[in-house]
Amino acid sequence: MPEVLHVDIDDAQRTTLHGPDAVLDPATAAVVDAAVAHARDDAFRAGERAGRDAARSELGRVAQAIDATVSGLRADLDAQRDEATRASLELARVVAAAVLDATPPAEALAVLDRVREATAVLDDAPLTVRLHADDHRVLADLLDDDRLQLVADATVSRGDARIEGASGGADLTRQALLDAALDAFGKEAR
Repeated sequence: MPEVLHVDIDDAQRTTLHGPDAVLDPATAAVVDAAVAHARDDAFRAGERAGRDAARSELGRVAQAIDATVSGLRADLDAQRDEATRASLELARVVAAAVLDATPPAEALAVLDRVREATAVLDDAPLTVRLHADDHRVLADLLDDDRLQLVADATVSRGDARIEGASGGADLTRQALLDAALDAFGKEAR
């Protein structure tokens, strides 16, 4: 059997084998350097183009996401504005109804003025003020004279009142006022 040659090599003596360094003549080296520079420039431009295309694509995706978000926000804002308008109109309706319900009708205010004028000249206490039930309901809180006792009276028409005291009273019915006016005209005519 053949013998195998076996040699021990120290780690310090080991080296990596590689090819010899290329030696180019200056003209070839210039051509190679120019080709490498041209390839580098082409690769840079291609990378720059790819980066710009990727940035445009990403920017388009982000712009679409922003557009979708803005559209959603606009829809939410429109819905909130519609709800706020509806709530404001409802509040205005409720306030107007409360104001109108709290405002006495014109005929009740006319009765109130006549009662105040008549009671201002009457010295009696207490004074009974007879009113139609509707007028009584409206005027009960508006007449704040302690001498007055308001009474709802079915025989008194709306807009009329009768005041009674110990020493006198006042008939504030439309008929009594008309009769007094006609008497005054009749006296003037004579």
